[in-house]
Amino acid sequence: MIRIIVLDFFNVILLPQHMPDVEESLLSDPTGLCRVNTELLEKFRKIQEEKNIPVCIFTASSPQEYGWLAQELDWVKNIYTSTKMGLSKGDVDSYTELAEHMGAIQTEILFIDDNLSNISAAKKAGWQTIQYKNKNDLFMRLEPLLS
Repeated sequence: MIRIIVLDFFNVILLPQHMPDVEESLLSDPTGLCRVNTELLEKFRKIQEEKNIPVCIFTASSPQEYGWLAQELDWVKNIYTSTKMGLSKGDVDSYTELAEHMGAIQTEILFIDDNLSNISAAKKAGWQTIQYKNKNDLFMRLEPLLS
């Protein structure tokens, strides 16, 4: 059973223009180089509200410091910044430590990231994982885990 969902930020929530999920209708960053995956955020906001499963972000960057993005992320339970915590997303121990910090059982955490080495580290720590390729693939793979 999934009790916490943890999302990566860059290439999952914030997409470079060349990514397949990028649509003109998505919220653009101030530079115009990236767009926010608003459909994905809305899906996970609803999961948090309707299924009472907290959604967090685990990232190397600090999206909470992007003023233009704050409104899109204000519903997220927590944002964990690996660099500020002294953690490396490619290190198995980071996921063990983060699970302890969240007060969660590792097997009840779902981690979604585009980077295979991060996925591998989380999986070795006992987390459930989905490697992000595009939103349609993610939504299809997510459904059975939430049933």
